[in-house]
Amino acid sequence: MGGSTEDHSARRSPAPRKPLSGLHDVELAKLAMGADRAAFGELARRHGSGLRQYLKRLGAAQTAVDALALEVFSEAFDRIADFRGEGLFAIWLRRLAAQLFVRRWRKLIGTEPLTGVVEGGEAAALAPWTEKDRLDLDVGLQRLTPGERLNLGLIYGAHLSAVEAAELTGDSPSDFRLGLRRALVEIRLSPDQSPPPFAPDPAFEAYLVRQYDEAGAAPDAAAFAEAVADRLHRGWTLRRWLIGALGVAGGVIALAQVAGSNVLERGAAISHASVTVAARSVSTAPALASLTARLVGLVGAPFALEAFWAVVALLVLSGGFLIARLIEEI
Repeated sequence: MGGSTEDHSARRSPAPRKPLSGLHDVELAKLAMGADRAAFGELARRHGSGLRQYLKRLGAAQTAVDALALEVFSEAFDRIADFRGEGLFAIWLRRLAAQLFVRRWRKLIGTEPLTGVVEGGEAAALAPWTEKDRLDLDVGLQRLTPGERLNLGLIYGAHLSAVEAAELTGDSPSDFRLGLRRALVEIRLSPDQSPPPFAPDPAFEAYLVRQYDEAGAAPDAAAFAEAVADRLHRGWTLRRWLIGALGVAGGVIALAQVAGSNVLERGAAISHASVTVAARSVSTAPALASLTARLVGLVGAPFALEAFWAVVALLVLSGGFLIARLIEEI
């Protein structure tokens, strides 16, 4: 019997929560959908280094990378419900980063066109790519124009199709493909070589995908994750106060509407009539009449308009901040 009691108590006690570091990205994203900022902080710790490296490879200046990455994570937290777990979280994050980078292109790059097709000279086609050739992606990207870097990053880093990338940059699909071909050729050339005619090389393209996907952890990965958590906390606090202020403003507007009507006068008349009826109903019972008189003298009847406004104002204030609290708990 004792063992049965222990079994029941074990079933009643909740299972200990698995450490966040042991959860899959999809599990963490589900927790983040419930406004679990700690779970999202773990995602930031895991993918913050890779995201910042991706932004640098797109062409973001070193001084702007951290600010851009923080903005991407803020947007990712707001849009976490869009992540369905059908692909890698890192790629979904890079797509958000690519969209933000393109939106900020003019500020970050200047007047340089997003993509550009530059005609090159004729030469023998490049030899097929092999793993022994190896390419330092970051060094190769420095030889490209900003538009060519963007082309490669959208396709092989964010895994967009040519049509999706062209729609993002505002190019026609044919122009985008021409710019992409140019970038694929240029990145494999040494500075003293002339561009050859484009020849598709699936092995090299697969190599580029692996290079974009592989990113080591930066020494400040934990500090960056704390910066993301701090930004989310400050944003949520501001949101709570904003929601509370909107609730109060809505209550004030409602009061103004009430004040413009004759509701208060009707309420006062009804209150006065109710007290009169109550007094008559207890006129035959001296004890009840005495108690009623005391209550009326204590609270006042009919209620003064000043008391009504004070009560309603307190209810409006309480309601606004109660709504903010409830939304925080959702």
